[in-house]
Amino acid sequence: MRWRKKAPNQVETYETLVAKQKIVLSQIKSLESDITELEKSTVGNSQTADDDELDSFMLQLNITLQKEKIVRKKKLIQEFKTDYDRLSSLTKIVKPAISGLSDTANFTEHQLKIISEFEQELKKKKSDTDNDTRDRTAEKRQQVHQQMKKHG
Repeated sequence: MRWRKKAPNQVETYETLVAKQKIVLSQIKSLESDITELEKSTVGNSQTADDDELDSFMLQLNITLQKEKIVRKKKLIQEFKTDYDRLSSLTKIVKPAISGLSDTANFTEHQLKIISEFEQELKKKKSDTDNDTRDRTAEKRQQVHQQMKKHG
């Protein structure tokens, strides 16, 4: 992944790793809820009565796009789960021997910056996936309209 590349002087602490784990976990949960909503809307759309060929075609096109979106989100979840496992392994390695040594409320400014950058990169990645879907939807709609003009 793109965001795995770190600056050579960037130091990860137990606290930053735990914070990143929480961020990744929240992204996974968000994507899973998005998938659930998409699956519900796909099922709802597929049970709608077909009025004419154009409506039927547009409905099938929408269902196909939603299924593609679900697949991309599932792949993204797999990537996040891999990162979560990697972060878990690192967290186990650097976990302080005495639990009192770790207080996540005492982040340094540098640690907060690292966490913030990491969170922004994850949000950008999720946004890029959503934007890609919107672009594909617009392209397919434009193709349909062009075909309608040729035949209409």
